[in-house]
Amino acid sequence: MGMGMSISLKKDTRKTNIKHNNREFTERGKERNDHIDFSKSDRNVYLVKNDLRELYEREFGAAKDRYNDKQQRRDRKIDDYYKHVQQGKKTRPQQEMIVQIGEQDQFQDNEPNREMAKEVLQEWFQEFQQRNPQLKMYNAVIHDDEASPHMHMNFVPVATGYKKGMDTQVSFDRAIKQQDATLNQTHPFEDWREREIGFLEEKINARGIDRELVGTNDYEDMNDFKAKTKELQDLEQQVEDKRASLEPMKEFERDFHRITSESREKRSMGFTGARKVEMPKEHYDELYNLAYGSFKMKNENTNLELSNKGWKKEIDRKDQMYEELREENESLRNDKKNLQDNNNSLQTENTILHRTLDKVKEQITEKKQSFAIMVGKAKAQAILSLNLKRYPASLRREDEMPGMRREFVRDKEEKDREKARQLEQERQKEEEKKQKRQKQQNQSRGRGPGLGM
Repeated sequence: MGMGMSISLKKDTRKTNIKHNNREFTERGKERNDHIDFSKSDRNVYLVKNDLRELYEREFGAAKDRYNDKQQRRDRKIDDYYKHVQQGKKTRPQQEMIVQIGEQDQFQDNEPNREMAKEVLQEWFQEFQQRNPQLKMYNAVIHDDEASPHMHMNFVPVATGYKKGMDTQVSFDRAIKQQDATLNQTHPFEDWREREIGFLEEKINARGIDRELVGTNDYEDMNDFKAKTKELQDLEQQVEDKRASLEPMKEFERDFHRITSESREKRSMGFTGARKVEMPKEHYDELYNLAYGSFKMKNENTNLELSNKGWKKEIDRKDQMYEELREENESLRNDKKNLQDNNNSLQTENTILHRTLDKVKEQITEKKQSFAIMVGKAKAQAILSLNLKRYPASLRREDEMPGMRREFVRDKEEKDREKARQLEQERQKEEEKKQKRQKQQNQSRGRGPGLGM
């Protein structure tokens, strides 16, 4: 084949900026992104542009309703699953991946390469969605206004079949394992990623281009690259340690040649026809010890190999246990958060009930006082109706006295008013009698002179 190109498919570990991906900048934002040639932004290819919150409602709305229907307590219900995931520590609400073929210098002043790269990315993307039905895409764009063409994919991994919580949840590893049961169960992402890179490699191979392994392109992100570098350094150190452990063997070889060269070889035709070698006893003892040491080291190396195999199996088992414990820990974290939310809700509910009870007690006290006053009034009316001058001490109750006093005062006031009214009536009658007598006297005086004529 002809030229070679690298392939990169990595998770973007930074916070997703959809406005950046879709080139929705203010003028100030454009100034801060001087690596973008905005005169070429019209060459970008927008493959998917949907609303993330609408995707959550479509994919998780029914599962949320099913979960809430089973909950007896209001505080255990999930009102907004997007916020629920966003506020939790289990996973991110969405994933972003950046896909690129080739290096920057392969696209400088090379329009055919840029067009070819965009074409490959579009073809691969259409098949990606078919291969990954549980990675629900809500935004995808190919940028052709930077140094090299590349694609940003934003999606939500949807996994099903949960027994705890909602039956459908966000989970990348579980989603890709459900899509493809042949993936490595312990490290599914690495296996999945290599397969997707393989599909990209087929696309460039079909155009006569080899895949080049360059820099960090074989790693998920810079953190993964650093981890792999550390692992490589550890392996190199192990090699050095092995070399050091083999140094006695080299010393043995040198000593062997030295001893045999110093020894005298003596031939004899005994009945065995064997060749005999004579050497000083101290040389023989030294040679024997070195040979025994070599044999012992060989056995130790064999044991180390067997031990390493056993450790590898143990590590695989521990990895599986770790994954199971991690999932259980995440579940317990969610349960803890739910319990904390429940506790907060119960505290609020308890405060409301206490305050309600205080108010009810106040109203009951007021009602009791009003009732006692009413009873006091009734007792006073009964006493007054019987014209009693005094009432039995056994009927006296302090809480009823205000009502009785009010009624006695009201009765006295009424009697005083009635007495005043009667006095007024008597005064008016006396006045009328007086006026009548005065009139009669005046009439009598008027008739007196007339009788004398």
